[in-house]
Amino acid sequence: KNFDEFIRLMQDMHSEYRAGETYKLKCEAYFLLIVGKLIDQMDQENISFKDRQSRKVVLDVISFLSNNFNMNLTNEMIAKESGVSLRTLTEFFVANINMTPMQYLTSYRVAIACERFQKTDMSVKDVATWTGYDDEKYFSRIFRKEKGISPQEYKNSKPDEDPFGWCRNLGGGFPS
Repeated sequence: KNFDEFIRLMQDMHSEYRAGETYKLKCEAYFLLIVGKLIDQMDQENISFKDRQSRKVVLDVISFLSNNFNMNLTNEMIAKESGVSLRTLTEFFVANINMTPMQYLTSYRVAIACERFQKTDMSVKDVATWTGYDDEKYFSRIFRKEKGISPQEYKNSKPDEDPFGWCRNLGGGFPS
């Protein structure tokens, strides 16, 4: 139940993100709500300092990726941003959400793409670029691998699904 609330807050935060300052402030408020709820949960659970540190790093990186998903990011850039080694960052991610930082970024980008296809008439090429892929064909391969259909097929069918539903299945140390 708690995790559903985190997802709802993340979705609200994402939907509020626009170019205007008011929307950015709303996004920051949603993010603070999410962090506050996670801190409350960590206090309720009696988890070790290392586990708290691990969660904090993962949450900080998820926030960074959410704000920079359309940039050309590498594992090394993400690790540098986190302040820990790539090996440690990968261990933290796998322990907390059962995926690597790059797997998370890929899933997040595909979710953003699905949302764009559902809510806009953007072309596959524009969505690819918007989500951080310079190469439309590479984007299409990644999308097909994640969703089982091509971006164009997805766009044409506009399925009524939650593009961020995969977040609910994250395992490891986060609440479910």
